[in-house]
Amino acid sequence: MRTRIPRIYPWECQTGASLSLWLISPQGTLSRLRLGPDPSQGHCFQAVVPAGCWFAASLDTPETFALVGCTMAPAFDFADFELARREELARQFPQHRALIEKLTRTAGP
Repeated sequence: MRTRIPRIYPWECQTGASLSLWLISPQGTLSRLRLGPDPSQGHCFQAVVPAGCWFAASLDTPETFALVGCTMAPAFDFADFELARREELARQFPQHRALIEKLTRTAGP
């Protein structure tokens, strides 16, 4: 889980391979949305991250690429953007520690 913003965050698949959007709700529920080009494989062309969820994205197939877009209204504002701290997030959601460690970086110096 990398980021959180206080409003909905629509994502759109443009081209490339599929990716997973991983979400943790404020209540601690983990969910996965799959964006990609092939609905027969369970992919969606668009998905919405609900307001207040922690989220991160990962490619479903390593060494591929995905071009996606994110549309926001009102416009994105860095004042609303929150970057996760691995240990704090893992303490808050210990049941998702393995995924949090996979999708975050350790703190820098």
